[in-house]
Amino acid sequence: MKVVVVTPIPTPYRDAFWNYFSQLQNISLHVIYCAAGKADRPWKNQWDKQYPFTFPKGMNLLSWKSKDASLYFNPGVLSILKGTTPDIVLVGGYNHLTMWMAMMWSFLKGVPFLLMSETRGLRPGRKKDPFLKKLLLRWQAKSTSGALPTGCMAEEYLRKNGWKQETLFRFPNVPDIEVLQSQVIQLKQHSVDLKAKWKLKDEKLILCVGRLIRKKHVDLIIQAFSKVRTPFPANLIIIGDGDQSNLLKKQCHQLGIEDRVRFLGFLEPSEMMEWLALADVFALASNETWGVAPIEAAAAGTQLLLSNEIGSAKELAALYPATTIISDRKINNWKEAMENSLKNITLANAETTDNTSMSPWYFNALAPELDQYLNRIIQTAGVIQTPE
Repeated sequence: MKVVVVTPIPTPYRDAFWNYFSQLQNISLHVIYCAAGKADRPWKNQWDKQYPFTFPKGMNLLSWKSKDASLYFNPGVLSILKGTTPDIVLVGGYNHLTMWMAMMWSFLKGVPFLLMSETRGLRPGRKKDPFLKKLLLRWQAKSTSGALPTGCMAEEYLRKNGWKQETLFRFPNVPDIEVLQSQVIQLKQHSVDLKAKWKLKDEKLILCVGRLIRKKHVDLIIQAFSKVRTPFPANLIIIGDGDQSNLLKKQCHQLGIEDRVRFLGFLEPSEMMEWLALADVFALASNETWGVAPIEAAAAGTQLLLSNEIGSAKELAALYPATTIISDRKINNWKEAMENSLKNITLANAETTDNTSMSPWYFNALAPELDQYLNRIIQTAGVIQTPE
Protein backbone atom coordinates (compact mmCIF):
# COMPACT_ATOMS: atom_id res chain seq x y z
CA MET A 1 0.00 0.00 0.00
CA LYS A 2 1.49 3.30 -1.13
CA VAL A 3 0.64 6.04 1.36
CA VAL A 4 1.51 9.71 0.83
CA VAL A 5 1.16 12.18 3.68
CA VAL A 6 1.01 15.94 3.03
CA THR A 7 1.68 17.87 6.23
CA PRO A 8 2.83 21.40 7.18
CA ILE A 9 6.17 20.80 8.97
CA PRO A 10 8.19 18.03 10.63
CA THR A 11 7.40 17.44 14.30
CA PRO A 12 9.30 15.12 16.65
CA TYR A 13 6.17 13.31 17.80
CA ARG A 14 4.26 12.68 14.54
CA ASP A 15 7.46 11.84 12.66
CA ALA A 16 8.25 9.24 15.32
CA PHE A 17 4.91 7.61 14.50
CA TRP A 18 5.61 7.68 10.76
CA ASN A 19 8.90 5.92 11.48
CA TYR A 20 7.01 3.13 13.21
CA PHE A 21 4.22 3.00 10.62
CA SER A 22 6.65 2.84 7.69
CA GLN A 23 8.13 -0.39 9.09
CA LEU A 24 4.84 -2.29 8.82
CA GLN A 25 4.72 -5.02 6.22
CA ASN A 26 3.51 -3.92 2.76
CA ILE A 27 3.60 -0.20 3.68
CA SER A 28 5.36 2.23 1.34
CA LEU A 29 5.26 5.69 2.93
CA HIS A 30 6.28 9.07 1.54
CA VAL A 31 5.84 12.27 3.55
CA ILE A 32 5.62 15.69 1.88
CA TYR A 33 6.40 18.66 4.15
CA CYS A 34 5.40 22.20 3.20
CA ALA A 35 8.35 23.67 5.12
CA ALA A 36 11.29 22.56 7.25
CA GLY A 37 9.97 24.49 10.25
CA LYS A 38 8.36 27.67 11.56
CA ALA A 39 9.73 30.61 13.50
CA ASP A 40 7.53 29.76 16.50
CA ARG A 41 8.65 26.10 16.51
CA PRO A 42 12.43 26.35 16.13
CA TRP A 43 13.28 22.67 16.51
CA LYS A 44 16.67 21.69 15.15
CA ASN A 45 14.88 19.04 13.10
CA GLN A 46 17.67 16.52 13.65
CA TRP A 47 15.60 13.47 14.55
CA ASP A 48 15.74 10.41 12.34
CA LYS A 49 13.23 9.93 9.52
CA GLN A 50 13.17 6.33 8.34
CA TYR A 51 11.00 6.95 5.30
CA PRO A 52 11.29 8.94 2.05
CA PHE A 53 10.32 12.60 2.47
CA THR A 54 10.31 15.73 0.36
CA PHE A 55 10.27 19.50 0.84
CA PRO A 56 8.75 20.87 -2.40
CA LYS A 57 9.67 24.43 -3.29
CA GLY A 58 7.19 26.93 -2.00
CA MET A 59 6.56 29.76 0.41
CA ASN A 60 4.64 30.82 3.48
CA LEU A 61 2.35 33.56 2.19
CA LEU A 62 1.72 34.84 5.73
CA SER A 63 5.30 34.90 7.02
CA TRP A 64 5.09 38.69 7.17
CA LYS A 65 2.17 38.67 9.58
CA SER A 66 3.52 36.98 12.72
CA LYS A 67 5.68 34.10 13.93
CA ASP A 68 2.82 31.63 14.19
CA ALA A 69 0.94 32.65 11.00
CA SER A 70 1.24 30.34 8.02
CA LEU A 71 -0.37 29.80 4.63
CA TYR A 72 1.78 27.40 2.65
CA PHE A 73 1.85 27.39 -1.14
CA ASN A 74 3.95 24.58 -2.65
CA PRO A 75 3.12 24.02 -6.34
CA GLY A 76 5.72 21.24 -6.47
CA VAL A 77 3.42 19.00 -4.45
CA LEU A 78 1.59 18.10 -7.68
CA SER A 79 4.64 16.64 -9.43
CA ILE A 80 5.59 14.69 -6.29
CA LEU A 81 2.13 13.19 -6.04
CA LYS A 82 2.28 12.21 -9.69
CA GLY A 83 5.70 10.62 -9.24
CA THR A 84 4.80 8.63 -6.11
CA THR A 85 1.57 7.15 -7.59
CA PRO A 86 -0.12 6.79 -4.19
CA ASP A 87 -2.92 4.39 -3.38
CA ILE A 88 -4.16 6.84 -0.75
CA VAL A 89 -3.29 10.40 0.33
CA LEU A 90 -3.50 11.76 3.88
CA VAL A 91 -3.90 15.54 3.93
CA GLY A 92 -2.91 17.47 7.07
CA GLY A 93 -5.76 19.94 7.45
CA TYR A 94 -7.44 22.43 5.16
CA ASN A 95 -5.72 25.71 6.14
CA HIS A 96 -3.09 25.77 3.38
CA LEU A 97 -3.23 26.10 -0.40
CA THR A 98 -0.86 23.16 -0.66
CA MET A 99 -3.40 20.92 1.07
CA TRP A 100 -6.11 22.00 -1.34
CA MET A 101 -3.84 21.27 -4.31
CA ALA A 102 -3.24 17.79 -2.92
CA MET A 103 -6.97 17.24 -2.40
CA MET A 104 -7.88 18.46 -5.88
CA TRP A 105 -5.17 16.31 -7.50
CA SER A 106 -6.46 13.26 -5.62
CA PHE A 107 -10.07 14.05 -6.50
CA LEU A 108 -9.34 14.47 -10.22
CA LYS A 109 -7.15 11.35 -10.36
CA GLY A 110 -9.65 9.23 -8.48
CA VAL A 111 -7.22 8.54 -5.64
CA PRO A 112 -8.90 8.22 -2.23
CA PHE A 113 -7.83 10.94 0.17
CA LEU A 114 -8.42 11.53 3.85
CA LEU A 115 -8.48 14.68 5.96
CA MET A 116 -6.31 14.67 9.09
CA SER A 117 -7.97 17.17 11.42
CA GLU A 118 -7.53 18.54 14.94
CA THR A 119 -10.27 21.16 14.57
CA ARG A 120 -12.68 20.64 17.44
CA GLY A 121 -15.25 23.40 16.99
CA LEU A 122 -15.78 27.08 16.58
CA ARG A 123 -13.14 29.59 17.57
CA PRO A 124 -13.79 31.47 20.83
CA GLY A 125 -16.31 34.26 20.29
CA ARG A 126 -17.57 32.87 16.98
CA LYS A 127 -21.19 31.69 16.85
CA LYS A 128 -20.91 29.90 13.51
CA ASP A 129 -18.39 29.14 10.79
CA PRO A 130 -18.13 31.55 7.85
CA PHE A 131 -20.34 30.57 4.92
CA LEU A 132 -17.39 29.86 2.59
CA LYS A 133 -15.75 27.58 5.15
CA LYS A 134 -18.98 25.63 5.58
CA LEU A 135 -19.23 25.17 1.81
CA LEU A 136 -15.64 23.93 1.60
CA LEU A 137 -16.16 21.53 4.49
CA ARG A 138 -19.30 20.16 2.85
CA TRP A 139 -17.35 19.54 -0.37
CA GLN A 140 -14.66 17.75 1.59
CA ALA A 141 -17.21 15.60 3.41
CA LYS A 142 -18.64 14.46 0.06
CA SER A 143 -15.30 14.11 -1.75
CA THR A 144 -12.99 12.55 0.82
CA SER A 145 -13.08 8.84 1.54
CA GLY A 146 -13.02 9.57 5.26
CA ALA A 147 -11.14 11.51 7.89
CA LEU A 148 -8.68 11.12 10.74
CA PRO A 149 -9.84 13.29 13.67
CA THR A 150 -7.44 13.44 16.62
CA GLY A 151 -10.12 12.89 19.25
CA CYS A 152 -13.79 12.90 20.19
CA MET A 153 -14.24 16.67 19.88
CA ALA A 154 -12.66 16.77 16.41
CA GLU A 155 -14.76 13.76 15.42
CA GLU A 156 -17.97 15.49 16.52
CA TYR A 157 -17.05 18.60 14.51
CA LEU A 158 -16.52 16.53 11.35
CA ARG A 159 -19.81 14.68 11.85
CA LYS A 160 -21.66 17.98 12.18
CA ASN A 161 -20.16 19.02 8.85
CA GLY A 162 -21.24 15.99 6.88
CA TRP A 163 -18.78 13.15 7.48
CA LYS A 164 -20.31 9.74 8.14
CA GLN A 165 -19.32 8.04 11.38
CA GLU A 166 -18.24 4.83 9.66
CA THR A 167 -15.67 6.70 7.57
CA LEU A 168 -13.91 8.23 10.59
CA PHE A 169 -10.87 6.86 12.44
CA ARG A 170 -9.58 8.52 15.59
CA PHE A 171 -5.90 9.23 15.03
CA PRO A 172 -4.55 10.96 18.14
CA ASN A 173 -1.44 13.07 17.66
CA VAL A 174 0.76 11.45 20.30
CA PRO A 175 4.48 10.99 20.99
CA ASP A 176 6.07 7.57 21.38
CA ILE A 177 4.70 7.04 24.89
CA GLU A 178 6.57 3.80 25.55
CA VAL A 179 9.90 5.41 24.65
CA LEU A 180 9.12 8.43 26.82
CA GLN A 181 8.21 6.23 29.76
CA SER A 182 11.51 4.37 29.43
CA GLN A 183 13.50 7.61 29.15
CA VAL A 184 11.81 9.10 32.22
CA ILE A 185 12.58 6.02 34.30
CA GLN A 186 16.25 6.35 33.38
CA LEU A 187 16.29 10.09 34.03
CA LYS A 188 14.65 9.72 37.44
CA GLN A 189 17.43 7.34 38.41
CA HIS A 190 19.81 10.29 37.92
CA SER A 191 17.58 12.93 39.53
CA VAL A 192 20.37 14.11 41.86
CA ASP A 193 22.58 14.94 38.88
CA LEU A 194 19.68 16.58 37.03
CA LYS A 195 18.85 18.78 40.01
CA ALA A 196 22.50 19.82 40.23
CA LYS A 197 22.53 20.61 36.51
CA TRP A 198 19.47 22.84 36.78
CA LYS A 199 20.45 24.23 40.21
CA LEU A 200 17.47 22.79 42.06
CA LYS A 201 17.16 21.84 45.72
CA ASP A 202 14.17 20.01 47.19
CA GLU A 203 11.38 22.30 46.02
CA LYS A 204 8.27 20.88 44.37
CA LEU A 205 7.90 21.84 40.73
CA ILE A 206 4.89 22.95 38.71
CA LEU A 207 5.69 22.80 35.00
CA CYS A 208 3.99 24.83 32.27
CA VAL A 209 5.02 24.18 28.66
CA GLY A 210 3.87 26.10 25.59
CA ARG A 211 4.35 29.09 23.41
CA LEU A 212 4.11 32.31 25.38
CA ILE A 213 1.21 33.73 23.42
CA ARG A 214 -2.14 35.02 24.55
CA LYS A 215 -4.26 31.91 23.93
CA LYS A 216 -2.02 29.80 26.19
CA HIS A 217 -3.17 31.85 29.24
CA VAL A 218 0.16 31.47 31.04
CA ASP A 219 -0.71 34.65 32.93
CA LEU A 220 -3.52 32.71 34.63
CA ILE A 221 -1.08 30.00 35.72
CA ILE A 222 1.26 32.65 37.14
CA GLN A 223 -1.57 34.46 38.94
CA ALA A 224 -2.84 31.22 40.49
CA PHE A 225 0.65 30.11 41.49
CA SER A 226 1.24 33.43 43.28
CA LYS A 227 -1.61 32.49 45.66
CA VAL A 228 -0.49 28.92 46.32
CA ARG A 229 0.35 28.20 49.97
CA THR A 230 2.07 24.94 50.96
CA PRO A 231 4.19 23.86 53.94
CA PHE A 232 7.08 23.19 51.55
CA PRO A 233 8.76 25.33 48.87
CA ALA A 234 7.34 25.18 45.35
CA ASN A 235 8.55 26.73 42.11
CA LEU A 236 6.90 27.35 38.77
CA ILE A 237 8.90 26.38 35.67
CA ILE A 238 7.82 27.91 32.35
CA ILE A 239 9.20 26.45 29.12
CA GLY A 240 8.52 28.21 25.84
CA ASP A 241 8.95 31.50 24.04
CA GLY A 242 6.65 34.03 22.43
CA ASP A 243 5.54 37.63 22.24
CA GLN A 244 4.12 37.56 25.79
CA SER A 245 7.47 36.69 27.38
CA ASN A 246 8.36 40.16 28.70
CA LEU A 247 4.80 40.82 29.91
CA LEU A 248 4.77 37.56 31.85
CA LYS A 249 8.14 38.30 33.46
CA LYS A 250 6.85 41.73 34.42
CA GLN A 251 3.76 40.10 35.94
CA CYS A 252 5.97 37.88 38.11
CA HIS A 253 7.89 40.94 39.30
CA GLN A 254 4.70 42.80 40.17
CA LEU A 255 3.41 39.78 42.11
CA GLY A 256 6.71 39.48 43.97
CA ILE A 257 7.32 35.87 42.88
CA GLU A 258 10.16 36.32 40.37
CA ASP A 259 12.46 34.34 42.67
CA ARG A 260 10.07 31.34 42.48
CA VAL A 261 9.36 31.39 38.72
CA ARG A 262 11.92 30.33 36.12
CA PHE A 263 11.56 31.12 32.43
CA LEU A 264 13.66 28.66 30.43
CA GLY A 265 12.67 29.74 26.93
CA PHE A 266 12.45 27.21 24.11
CA LEU A 267 14.07 23.83 24.83
CA GLU A 268 14.90 20.96 22.52
CA PRO A 269 13.01 17.68 23.22
CA SER A 270 15.96 16.09 25.08
CA GLU A 271 16.10 18.91 27.67
CA MET A 272 12.30 18.97 27.88
CA MET A 273 12.43 15.33 28.95
CA GLU A 274 14.69 16.23 31.87
CA TRP A 275 12.11 18.67 33.21
CA LEU A 276 9.28 16.21 32.69
CA ALA A 277 11.23 13.75 34.82
CA LEU A 278 11.73 16.38 37.54
CA ALA A 279 8.26 17.94 37.58
CA ASP A 280 5.58 17.08 40.13
CA VAL A 281 2.64 18.83 38.45
CA PHE A 282 1.97 19.90 34.87
CA ALA A 283 -0.41 22.84 34.40
CA LEU A 284 -1.80 24.14 31.12
CA ALA A 285 -4.71 26.59 30.85
CA SER A 286 -4.61 27.08 27.09
CA ASN A 287 -7.22 26.96 24.35
CA GLU A 288 -5.94 24.66 21.61
CA THR A 289 -7.23 22.12 19.15
CA TRP A 290 -5.28 19.17 20.58
CA GLY A 291 -2.15 19.52 22.76
CA VAL A 292 0.80 17.11 22.77
CA ALA A 293 2.69 18.52 25.78
CA PRO A 294 0.11 17.20 28.32
CA ILE A 295 0.44 13.74 26.77
CA GLU A 296 4.22 13.89 27.20
CA ALA A 297 3.69 14.91 30.83
CA ALA A 298 1.30 12.00 31.37
CA ALA A 299 3.85 9.63 29.86
CA ALA A 300 6.29 10.96 32.47
CA GLY A 301 3.84 10.14 35.28
CA THR A 302 3.19 13.78 36.21
CA GLN A 303 -0.09 15.00 37.69
CA LEU A 304 -2.03 17.03 35.13
CA LEU A 305 -4.07 20.21 35.58
CA LEU A 306 -5.71 21.00 32.25
CA SER A 307 -8.18 23.47 30.83
CA ASN A 308 -11.32 21.91 29.36
CA GLU A 309 -10.50 23.91 26.20
CA ILE A 310 -7.57 21.62 25.39
CA GLY A 311 -8.63 19.14 22.71
CA SER A 312 -6.77 16.18 24.20
CA ALA A 313 -8.00 16.78 27.77
CA LYS A 314 -11.06 14.49 27.64
CA GLU A 315 -9.13 11.62 26.10
CA LEU A 316 -6.34 12.03 28.62
CA ALA A 317 -8.76 12.04 31.55
CA ALA A 318 -10.24 8.76 30.30
CA LEU A 319 -6.83 7.07 29.95
CA TYR A 320 -4.76 8.68 32.70
CA PRO A 321 -6.33 8.89 36.19
CA ALA A 322 -3.96 11.62 37.46
CA THR A 323 -5.74 14.22 35.29
CA THR A 324 -7.79 17.11 36.65
CA ILE A 325 -9.83 19.14 34.17
CA ILE A 326 -10.70 22.69 35.20
CA SER A 327 -13.73 24.06 33.41
CA ASP A 328 -13.18 27.78 33.94
CA ARG A 329 -10.50 30.43 34.27
CA LYS A 330 -11.19 31.41 37.87
CA ILE A 331 -7.90 32.06 39.62
CA ASN A 332 -8.98 30.46 42.90
CA ASN A 333 -10.03 27.22 41.21
CA TRP A 334 -6.61 26.86 39.61
CA LYS A 335 -4.90 27.84 42.86
CA GLU A 336 -6.81 25.18 44.80
CA ALA A 337 -6.09 22.57 42.13
CA MET A 338 -2.38 23.36 42.36
CA GLU A 339 -2.38 23.13 46.16
CA ASN A 340 -4.29 19.84 46.14
CA SER A 341 -1.99 18.30 43.55
CA LEU A 342 1.14 19.36 45.40
CA LYS A 343 -0.17 18.03 48.69
CA ASN A 344 -1.22 14.71 47.18
CA ILE A 345 2.15 13.94 45.62
CA THR A 346 3.51 10.54 46.57
CA LEU A 347 7.12 9.83 45.72
CA ALA A 348 7.25 6.46 43.96
CA ASN A 349 10.33 4.59 42.85
CA ALA A 350 11.03 4.96 39.14
CA GLU A 351 10.78 1.17 38.75
CA THR A 352 7.14 1.18 39.92
CA THR A 353 5.96 3.89 37.51
CA ASP A 354 3.02 2.40 35.62
CA ASN A 355 1.27 4.25 32.81
CA THR A 356 -0.03 1.19 31.00
CA SER A 357 -3.54 2.67 31.00
CA MET A 358 -2.27 4.77 28.06
CA SER A 359 -1.59 1.61 26.01
CA PRO A 360 -4.30 2.39 23.40
CA TRP A 361 -2.05 5.28 22.34
CA TYR A 362 1.11 3.19 22.04
CA PHE A 363 2.46 3.10 18.50
CA ASN A 364 2.23 -0.71 18.44
CA ALA A 365 -1.54 -0.34 18.90
CA LEU A 366 -2.19 2.70 16.69
CA ALA A 367 -0.11 1.72 13.66
CA PRO A 368 -1.80 -1.65 12.88
CA GLU A 369 -5.23 -0.12 13.42
CA LEU A 370 -4.44 2.71 10.98
CA ASP A 371 -3.11 0.14 8.49
CA GLN A 372 -6.37 -1.82 8.66
CA TYR A 373 -8.46 1.33 8.32
CA LEU A 374 -6.54 2.55 5.26
CA ASN A 375 -6.81 -0.86 3.60
CA ARG A 376 -10.55 -0.84 4.18
CA ILE A 377 -10.85 2.65 2.66
CA ILE A 378 -8.87 1.60 -0.42
CA GLN A 379 -10.93 -1.56 -0.89
CA THR A 380 -14.17 0.40 -0.52
CA ALA A 381 -12.96 2.90 -3.11
CA GLY A 382 -12.12 0.05 -5.48
CA VAL A 383 -8.54 1.18 -6.02
CA ILE A 384 -6.25 -1.44 -7.54
CA GLN A 385 -2.93 -1.25 -5.72
CA THR A 386 0.25 -1.23 -7.74
CA PRO A 387 2.30 -4.38 -7.04
CA GLU A 388 5.64 -3.74 -5.36
